[in-house]
Amino acid sequence: MSWYYFPVTVFYRVTSGLAIFLVKRKLKKNHADLGKWILLAKLYEVRQERTEAIKTLKLAQRVFPKSDLLKRHLARLQNPSPR
Repeated sequence: MSWYYFPVTVFYRVTSGLAIFLVKRKLKKNHADLGKWILLAKLYEVRQERTEAIKTLKLAQRVFPKSDLLKRHLARLQNPSPR
């Protein structure tokens, strides 16, 4: 059976798990990279783990307390708009 026949959600779950592992490893080496913090939060969003994404952004705010980008992402996750 090839990857082509796997459901998209299973594929996203597996690949995002690997990506999360790799990004966390990079952040341990250099936690002062804003892009990686945001990428990690977005990967948690792909996995529909909103609480982990919020925790990640709050940790990033400790490193980057004045970042408007982090504040906007955090506000978006904490106050989801109705669809």
